[in-house]
Amino acid sequence: MRIITRYGIVATFEIWNFERSDHGSVAKSVIKCRLHMPVRHGGAELPPSGASACWHNALAQPRPAPCHATLRPHAPPPKIFRSPASGFSLWVPAFPMPNRVPPTLNGFPLLRHIPLEGAVNFRDIGGYETDDGRRVRWHRVYRSGQINTLTDADLAAFARRRILTVVDLREKDEYESAPDRLPPGAKLIICPGGKIDPLQNWAHMLAGATSGVPFMKAFYSDVQGLATRLKPYFQTLLELPDDHALLLHCMAGKDRTGIGIALLLVALGLRREQIMEDYLLSNTYGPKTLDKGARHLNPRDLPAPVARDLLAAKEEYLQAFFEALEEHHGSAMQFLAQAIGLTPEKIALLREKFTE
Repeated sequence: MRIITRYGIVATFEIWNFERSDHGSVAKSVIKCRLHMPVRHGGAELPPSGASACWHNALAQPRPAPCHATLRPHAPPPKIFRSPASGFSLWVPAFPMPNRVPPTLNGFPLLRHIPLEGAVNFRDIGGYETDDGRRVRWHRVYRSGQINTLTDADLAAFARRRILTVVDLREKDEYESAPDRLPPGAKLIICPGGKIDPLQNWAHMLAGATSGVPFMKAFYSDVQGLATRLKPYFQTLLELPDDHALLLHCMAGKDRTGIGIALLLVALGLRREQIMEDYLLSNTYGPKTLDKGARHLNPRDLPAPVARDLLAAKEEYLQAFFEALEEHHGSAMQFLAQAIGLTPEKIALLREKFTE
């Protein structure tokens, strides 16, 4: 079975088992198949994997056939596949085969998400393709939630990956209540926004709210003072030694970190849809409950829909951020030039350091 993804990737599946059952007038056909060849996307490789596919259609027949697929490397199951024939939908939960390992670079696997014992949402931003055909370098810039509970094993992993520069976007009182754990010799840059935690301002309103979306959009739309927070971050990137990696983090690794990484990816020349794709991965790897670090909010006092909105990474949130930049600066690139001070020479240096 040949799969053509929306990214133009072609993969071949071998059908090794077929099941069919009838439920009234609807036939359910299940194809079990194995991926024959590795799939490359964003500079990384999705190794051969096993998969199960099923479609529901009254006229479905047990036969191997080509189909078009939506395959999103680095995202967990389910994968949604669609055949070219109308009325056919395939659901494919893919899982890695035990005898396969991800490709490596400098001894480290090319993984979007790196599981840690003491931090969530820890990800490598490498592998994304830029407009000019280059790719973001792996193992140079990472993003995560707060790192105050890193274990010794986590710190050893930091040292092996040469994560020796950490930029913390939390406010000073957040840092003081949950200070970062760092490997020996690591450099810490704290970049507060100089504002009262917005959650403190919202806490008295959220209890009676039915949705957290307006609050989140207001947070993302407030770009006042953003340059003050992010200038040291970009300067640190420009000065980062070639044999060092940088970690950018906040509390959940979703909102403030999401904005900082989005702007870096803009500077590196990524398309908006790729930036959004990276941002939305926080829904998969981010915290599932309101962390105790959100000390002004008691999750038990919040309606469930509001809590879900606060925890989610939604496309409309990051879109509100970009719209605010366009309103106040003309574009995200103009914000980087006007407010951050990234000249064409500095943009070129960033691309030389962090793409290949």
